[in-house]
Formats: sequence, structure tokens, C-alpha cells
Amino acid sequence: MTTALRDAGCYEEHYTEAAAARDDLIRDLGEDHPDLVAYHQDLAATSWWLGRMDEAETGFLKALRMRRRISGEEHESTHWWRTRGACWGRSIRPR
Repeated sequence: MTTALRDAGCYEEHYTEAAAARDDLIRDLGEDHPDLVAYHQDLAATSWWLGRMDEAETGFLKALRMRRRISGEEHESTHWWRTRGACWGRSIRPR
């Protein structure tokens, strides 16, 4: 459901639904569950689309730190976020 909201451009609604799902996952599986990386990335991207740059950067960096802990510094997804993803909040602004 939340992906459909995002794809339809309903970013505020998507953020609310995805944040609730993330909170449920934290409650049920704990703060360090690997699936949370995707939720943090998704919420960060939605924050970016909403123009909340500080919140987006915080989310991307949180996802990167989790990915480093879970997969290791040299894992391909960690490398991608370190070189591209974590800079989104500062370098790309919606127009």
C-alpha cells in the first residue's frame, strides 16, 4: 500500500504509513533488524521528496550506519551508499 501511495505522488500519506510500519517492525523485531535498512532508506527518500533535507540526510546516514554494521564496510550496498546515497541530502534538491 505505501509504495502505491508514493508512486501516486502522495508523499505525506506514504511517509505516515511507512513510519507506522517501521515502528511496528522495531516493536516486533528490534532496533537492529536488517529489514529496517530499507525502511530508513525509504523514509529518507520520501523526506527528500517532501523537501525535508535535514530529515532525509539523517535517514540516509542512519541506513548507511546500519548497512555497515550488518553487511560490513566492503559490501557492495555499503559502498554504494557511502559513495552516492549518503550525499543526496546535501547535493540534490527537488526543483
